[in-house]
Amino acid sequence: MKIRLYLLCAFLFTLSLGAVAEPIKLASVPAPLPNGRDFVFEWNNDIWSAQSRGGAARQLTSHPAKDIFPCVSADGKWLAFASNRDNTTQVYVMPIRGGTPRQITFNTEGALPLVWFPDGKSVLVRAVRDQVRVGELSTRFFRVPVDGSGREELIFDAYGYEADISPDGKQLLFTRDGAKLYRKEYHGSLASKIWLYNFETGKFKLLCAEPGGARTPMWRPDGKAFYYVSQASGCFNVWEKNLEGGASRQLTFFEDNAVIMPRLSRDGHTMIFRNLFNFYRFDPAKKDAPACLDLYSTRDRVREK
Repeated sequence: MKIRLYLLCAFLFTLSLGAVAEPIKLASVPAPLPNGRDFVFEWNNDIWSAQSRGGAARQLTSHPAKDIFPCVSADGKWLAFASNRDNTTQVYVMPIRGGTPRQITFNTEGALPLVWFPDGKSVLVRAVRDQVRVGELSTRFFRVPVDGSGREELIFDAYGYEADISPDGKQLLFTRDGAKLYRKEYHGSLASKIWLYNFETGKFKLLCAEPGGARTPMWRPDGKAFYYVSQASGCFNVWEKNLEGGASRQLTFFEDNAVIMPRLSRDGHTMIFRNLFNFYRFDPAKKDAPACLDLYSTRDRVREK
């Protein structure tokens, strides 16, 4: 009740200052800060930030180009995102509170940032660097330092799409197959699968191969389990699975519309995802239902003369 009253007061205050509040709908790619109190996201081709309980959003980038796919460093101080501001989609970094973006990838094929390495010195990106061959997919994972040198380190020479790095930086959860998002009711060999890769040993392990697909893996902070999206219940929802096997456990229970691209805060208590038109906040460690977020932006009102 107090939170709703606060949001209402904030809304009325912005109106009193001559601003128009515009509801934020169909935003995407949320990325919570480590403590979960705030998150960043893409909307209207720019990067924005807001409190994870809703309210007014603040614009972090403002450029004629398309700024997308934000991800936040482990210390919460830096933001990486992709932009086509130089006519190819490259990765940029900037302070989380705003500033001048700095380009860190330079290959003409471009790249998309997925997650920061825990040391904050590099970003895991997804990119195409070889010619597509018939029957094969060429998207690969690369480690790119944020020093602007443009160096790229191939993680392994195999296809991958979504990914998350373990809290200790030693392992990688990633998906193969099923690159097209959320093919409802599809069941078959091309459904997305979740794999584990060990940076130290170079070994792979298949963790999830569900008939309807398993995607968007997210490490639990203790490194012993992970969350992911599955349509085992008939609709894409958030599930939890132990790393060393065991049954999966369903955590959200939407019946019609999919949980889309969830992201988890580093402390493990704030997951943000989109369902239909809105963002939802969810604590996977509790049994509370996801809460829909009321987000809005403000702009100067054009006064009639």
